[in-house]
Amino acid sequence: MEITPEELFLFVNKSFLLRGEACCKEGLIELISIEPHQAHAWAVGTKAYKVFLRRIDEKILEGDCTCPAFKEFGTCKHLAAVGYALIKHYDGGYEPSEEYFERMSFFRCRKISLV
Repeated sequence: MEITPEELFLFVNKSFLLRGEACCKEGLIELISIEPHQAHAWAVGTKAYKVFLRRIDEKILEGDCTCPAFKEFGTCKHLAAVGYALIKHYDGGYEPSEEYFERMSFFRCRKISLV
């Protein structure tokens, strides 16, 4: 699922874009599956969150995240981070960081729920 920065800017609330870009740069996203019109990812922070991003129209994006901010605001830094990770994926590659894998391991070992 290729997206442009412009599509991401129109979709995600401006207040979440910088924080999402920082999450992406820190490698805190794992792109699980990428299909022509949708992507599924994990994002880590204080917990691990499931993130879905999909194209519902030629230029319109839609998404879901299991974090509390998404439930309250309808967008979040995790959606922005997945968007940035997809852009990087198609522009030379994106890989999650060691920090991502350490946090996921921590959550799983301590049986902290993956939201």
